[in-house]
Amino acid sequence: MLYEPVQERSGFRNAANYIDDVPSDAVIVSSNPGRTDCTTWGDILTHVAVSRGIRGTLIDGAARDIDTVQRLGYPLFSRARFMQSAKNRVQLKAAQVPVQVSGVTVTRATWWSATAAAAW
Repeated sequence: MLYEPVQERSGFRNAANYIDDVPSDAVIVSSNPGRTDCTTWGDILTHVAVSRGIRGTLIDGAARDIDTVQRLGYPLFSRARFMQSAKNRVQLKAAQVPVQVSGVTVTRATWWSATAAAAW
């Protein structure tokens, strides 16, 4: 998932409408290009991901509701914790496209190595 800032603040901008299209056993990679002032993941997405059999989430940005994430044992990796929602702050620009995470291009075919994950 690739996010971009909302330029126009007219109307409601939900940032998470993609979750129903993610198949079980998938890993979500979410790029909110390093932004830590608003989140793209929280307890609602965690509950949906667990119920759908999604394997985990990697976020180049911030997440919230970490207590719920930990209680459910959901694998989540993010740059930061922050409680401000992405709603009306960022919008989904594209799905199923290559994204940059700490200078590494992640595509559907990319395997995230232990070395790259440790460096991040």
